[in-house]
Amino acid sequence: MVKSELRVTRDLNLETSLLINSRSSSDDGHHATDLSEHGDDMQSTPHDDENREYSKTHLSWRIVAAIGIASLTSALMGYDEGIMSGAVITLQASLALTNFETDVMMGCLNFCSTFGTLGASYISDAYGRKSGLYATTVLLIVGPLLMCSAYTYTQLMIGRIATVFGCGFAIAVAPLYAAELAPATLRGSLVALAETSINFGVFMGYVVAYMLARLPNDYDWRLMVEAI
Repeated sequence: MVKSELRVTRDLNLETSLLINSRSSSDDGHHATDLSEHGDDMQSTPHDDENREYSKTHLSWRIVAAIGIASLTSALMGYDEGIMSGAVITLQASLALTNFETDVMMGCLNFCSTFGTLGASYISDAYGRKSGLYATTVLLIVGPLLMCSAYTYTQLMIGRIATVFGCGFAIAVAPLYAAELAPATLRGSLVALAETSINFGVFMGYVVAYMLARLPNDYDWRLMVEAI
């Protein structure tokens, strides 16, 4: 009696272990099948390749508008050079600046814009390209406002430094932003647009200076600077 019960218990244990092993094998098979199907899904299809090629060549109007607006910030660098060459004579007479003060005001463009470029690189990496463009816009609004409303050399220089810092930001951020937005096949042309806009800004600076040169001396240079 006892032996028959032991035999039955042993058979039950054997059947249970076989059932567990069969279920484990089945689960492994299903898992392998799922992995295989998932791997097949991960493989690129001709449709995916077409989308990838389309993204490399397609140029939407939103991308053109964004790069165009970003390039305008680079144009302000050239505009500052052109407009200040026309405004400096009447500005010096209006505020009674010495030659040394005038030289410092004009010469700080290249010096301060260098530090602006370094600051723009840090902000763009730490907070994003759009944040760099926002900082550029703020500097190029606040700086000219301070300059055109200045009646002292100190306020004039604060506005001037803010403006040239903004120019340095524009030189660094605008081409970088354009390069990241542009399709691969058009990237060189669109990045060159941001750089070419500097020359366009110089030309517009000369044109605006010529148009405003006939105004009274205390107003012409203020309007020239504010036009930045």
